[in-house]
Amino acid sequence: NIVQARLLVSGYIGFQAVGRDFVSPDFFEEALLRGPYLLRPLQVDISVPSRVGGVYCLGKNPRQVVVVGRAERNLHDAIKSYWKEYEFFWYEPALSSRQCYVDHCYHYHKQLDNGGLDDITHPVPPENVDAKCPVCGK
Repeated sequence: NIVQARLLVSGYIGFQAVGRDFVSPDFFEEALLRGPYLLRPLQVDISVPSRVGGVYCLGKNPRQVVVVGRAERNLHDAIKSYWKEYEFFWYEPALSSRQCYVDHCYHYHKQLDNGGLDDITHPVPPENVDAKCPVCGK
């Protein structure tokens, strides 16, 4: 019996299986966003850690994401700034700028394939990170 567990150590998704840990070979496909949550200032204060970077998604309803974004340093404040424009949010913390960019690309492509994104501009890596999109190679 396999129980899925998120492992934030080293920034990967893993599984717990019969007392031993192993990294899933396709961990990008298994990355999980937390949410949906109602996008209200108090909910963001309760749910999202401050001074942590990461990826966020926003929507007008809990079934469709229309914005995929990232915050290199303060995910909490970035999400909170949209509270008057959107009704729901999802988020995923990141341990580094590189991981933040990779997660942003993954969620961008996933939501682009689902349709309905307000902005279809591909994510750009941060200035201090030399990386290409793990999904399309851009």
